Amino acid sequence: MQVESEISGVRNETKKEQETSEDLHDKLNKRKKEIEFLTSRMAELKAEKKKLDEQEIMLKNSLSQTELESSRMDQEKVNVESKNEILDKSIMQLHTKTKAIRDDIISHASQ
Repeated sequence: MQVESEISGVRNETKKEQETSEDLHDKLNKRKKEIEFLTSRMAELKAEKKKLDEQEIMLKNSLSQTELESSRMDQEKVNVESKNEILDKSIMQLHTKTKAIRDDIISHASQ
């Protein structure tokens, strides 16, 4: 009887240990899947970061080119405005000379 009791006790302990082992095995598998998922997600995020870094470089280069072109356009605007002022002055001088010549012609014609 005592042997049967001990065998029963050992069976119960074995069953508990088996359940504990299965539980630990399930937890281990769950953690392995989590690690696999997180590793995969980390690789995706690294690839996305690389793509975004490349896009940032491209956009910075584009901005730099745009600023350079804007600076050139500002200088060209100044040049055109300066030429426009010169043309306006030349037109006024030409108008004044034309009026003086016309006045001379009228004066000579009336004499």
